[in-house]
Amino acid sequence: MPNCRREFPRARSVPKLMAVIALFTGAYRVSRRVALSALSDMFGVKLALGSVSNAEEAMSAAVAAPVEQAPGSTSSGSRWRT
Repeated sequence: MPNCRREFPRARSVPKLMAVIALFTGAYRVSRRVALSALSDMFGVKLALGSVSNAEEAMSAAVAAPVEQAPGSTSSGSRWRT
């Protein structure tokens, strides 16, 4: 079986790593532990569980203003109309 592990680039890697964490736990809705396992398997990155939570909070804060300003957005940030 070929080695599928890719070397995660260290330079400029933190924003990319945070984006991957947000993708896994947000869009793909996998658990934090599964996300940690995937990061380890795919990139050889070892993180604490709290680091995943911190990354989720940081990404949520980063997109809060654009989501609020989006056309059709409600005060909760969702586009669902009540």
